[in-house]
Amino acid sequence: MEKILDFTDKRGRNFTLSQKAWTHIRTKHSLVENPEEIKETILNSDNEIKIESKNRTYFYKYFKNKKQTSKFLKIIVKYIKDNEQIVSAYFVRKIR
Repeated sequence: MEKILDFTDKRGRNFTLSQKAWTHIRTKHSLVENPEEIKETILNSDNEIKIESKNRTYFYKYFKNKKQTSKFLKIIVKYIKDNEQIVSAYFVRKIR
């Protein structure tokens, strides 16, 4: 699996963004232009919501300088095999 991002947060969790996931993000959610925005959102999130039943965590960060009306970047991370896999990222208007 080719990795676009591979990093560890301050709590020791390992995160990976694969080429496949990045292709999905750029194809379906073209407002996410840079993988570094994803890393920034996870490392310095404004809000983190863990959904135990789905084995997922949602990270949100507000990007005030974006031109679009949706300024919160939402990152969806799924825990797979001792690693946090970034599965999607897109902008939303508010934290849900």
